[in-house]
Amino acid sequence: MKEVMRGIDVSHWQGTDFDFGAAKSDGYDFVIIKAGGSDALNHHSMYTDGMFETNYRRAKDAGMHIGAYWYTAANSVSEVMQDAQYFYENCLKDKKFDMPIYLDVEDKRTFAAGCRITTDVIKAFCGYLEQKGYWVGIYASLSYFSSRMYDDELQGYTHWVAQYNGGYGCTYPNKDILGIWQYSSSEYVSGTRTDTNICYVDFPTEIAKAERN
Repeated sequence: MKEVMRGIDVSHWQGTDFDFGAAKSDGYDFVIIKAGGSDALNHHSMYTDGMFETNYRRAKDAGMHIGAYWYTAANSVSEVMQDAQYFYENCLKDKKFDMPIYLDVEDKRTFAAGCRITTDVIKAFCGYLEQKGYWVGIYASLSYFSSRMYDDELQGYTHWVAQYNGGYGCTYPNKDILGIWQYSSSEYVSGTRTDTNICYVDFPTEIAKAERN
């Protein structure tokens, strides 16, 4: 697959002084920023990531392409609808993104509900944000896509796949929906340990054409 650009994903774990300008100078053109989640206190309690607003502003000032993600611990459709509404009202509304908006699916509380519920949770969340006008995607590890959800029902959403295999390429089978490959969680960007990614789709152009986000 052809690489379009390289990027990073960040949250409060990268600290308060992450240098987006340095990251851009190092060749990382996009960032997916953690907006928040519902895993506070290890149960379904929602929060906005403490660095979301600052990271968004600094990334924008640095001229990076920006997306956002939400970490869910929901284990029912009714819970994840609360996630989606909170995410939209408190994080996405009144901001502009030119990369997709992702649901991060990796919490044991969600997976404990089983593949059927996990899949329904994902579809409900993505459907809600699509109706709000967003280009929506799903983040999970390669193994979770194949073992923890019915991925054949989720092929309408761009996939952001985590697979750390020494840089030998992402083996997710459907390359048509593989938008981003997270290939490492141990590289240092502007002096800070940061997840690094390869993007295979010109999302800024496609999202503008589709008038999304």
